Amino acid sequence: MTRFAGILAKVAVCFFGGFVGAIGVLVVSHTLGLIGIPALFGAKAFPLEMQLLQNFSWGGAMWGFLAAALLIVVKKRVFMISLVTMIVAVTYGLFVLGRLPVMLTPAIVFTYLVNLVYSVILALAIRYSGVAK
Repeated sequence: MTRFAGILAKVAVCFFGGFVGAIGVLVVSHTLGLIGIPALFGAKAFPLEMQLLQNFSWGGAMWGFLAAALLIVVKKRVFMISLVTMIVAVTYGLFVLGRLPVMLTPAIVFTYLVNLVYSVILALAIRYSGVAK
């Protein structure tokens, strides 16, 4: 495999892992919203249409590419890469786009916990694809 093909494979796998991770976050957060768990943390459930757009466009595209860039630089730390990607993505979404004050409320902790699904799915996609050798 040439160097370019290896980089392209890492980008493709991370994009796919980010996209599937976004689907996982969507399913988990929607299910928890139906049960009423977000209200226990003081968070509100987002409308499904808004979640679809945000999760798929940001989760697959932008944050999957960040994971690919980290994977190219740091080779075998798959779970660390996926965790850093998730933390950066959620922090950016909450505090930069959402313009929330930087403090850890129960609702923000709940958001990080739900997004751990993204981190696990992305790490498994990278690990089992074999591009992290």
